[in-house]
This record gives sequence, structure tokens and C-alpha cells, in this order.
Amino acid sequence: MEFTPKRMINILVCLDVDGTIEIGQPNGPVTIKKLEDLEAEGCIIVIVSPSPNIPRRKNGVWRFPIFADKSRAENLQDAVAYLHKQGLDPIFKIYVSDNGDWHEAEKAKFIYCDAKMFMI
Repeated sequence: MEFTPKRMINILVCLDVDGTIEIGQPNGPVTIKKLEDLEAEGCIIVIVSPSPNIPRRKNGVWRFPIFADKSRAENLQDAVAYLHKQGLDPIFKIYVSDNGDWHEAEKAKFIYCDAKMFMI
């Protein structure tokens, strides 16, 4: 999957699913519409959760890239490596979750944002 934004603003937003995104179990406060709007503005949206409730298109294909087979910090780092392979270098890296796992974000050099506070 190749990412082609309308315009690049160099912000990587990685998300947990359950309790964070509206389709998670439990449902979270972050809407798919909000993620699509951010993506349209040039943000790069990546899922870093092993949840089966990941956002999908109508044809069943994942809506956003996903890295979920390692620890959370490693999944975050894999998302950055994925962008580097495409010649992109995000200047802001934000991890959105309801788990309070800010230490995982810190290990990967991301900013932690609680899902309830994610109001861009």
C-alpha cells in the first residue's frame, strides 16, 4: 500500500483501536470521519493495534496501513520505518490511545494523546 496525500504536513498519527476509534470494542471517541478529514489534509494515519475491529473499506480491505504484530512501541517504530521507505520523514509523531500507555509512545519517540483529548 502506498500513501499519496493531497498535501503533506508531516504529521504521523498512529492509533489504538478498541476504546479509541468509534468502531472498536468498546467504542471510542475518535470517528472514522475525523481520521479521513485528517488524511485529506495530509496527515498519515496508521493503525498499531492487533484488534479485529480495524477500519475497513466496503470491500473489506483495511482503510489505513496497519502494524500490529509486535509490542506497541515496536509497531510505532515500524510505522515510521514504513514512511522512511517511501521517502517521508514525519516531524510530529502522535500516538492516540485510551490505554494510558504513554511509556510505549515515549519509547518510540512519539507524543502520547489520550483518545478523549484527540480533538484536532
